Amino acid sequence: MRKSLVIMFVAAFLLICTLSVHVSADKHLAIWNKETFQNHAEKIPLLLQERLAEWKKTWEKQTDKADKQMNSNLDYFHVTTSRDAKQNINNYEKDYETRLQETKTTLLDMDFTDFERIKKEEINEEISEDVEGFLEELLAEK
Repeated sequence: MRKSLVIMFVAAFLLICTLSVHVSADKHLAIWNKETFQNHAEKIPLLLQERLAEWKKTWEKQTDKADKQMNSNLDYFHVTTSRDAKQNINNYEKDYETRLQETKTTLLDMDFTDFERIKKEEINEEISEDVEGFLEELLAEK
């Protein structure tokens, strides 16, 4: 019995010591935690402002760089498009002049005697038909 009483006494003593150390540690931990949180809580807005300012500078640099790149691309596009359009117009003009000269040469080299003869026959035939129609109407009236 004495043995069990000693064991219970030692167990109670250990439990009390453990609880007091735990409570004491919790107090110190709570104080340390509160001080640390207050220090960081005061620094957080400053850190956020610094980070925001850094981000803003970075953002402005990136947008400026993107604007410059876009303007450069647009200038390049404008120059190349204008150059290509002028070249296409010049090519078309040369091609048109070449075709016009070929057509002129072809027409000047053609023999129009057959064409002239056919057109004269068509005109004479049309005149004859008109005169006959007119004479028939004139005779029919009498």
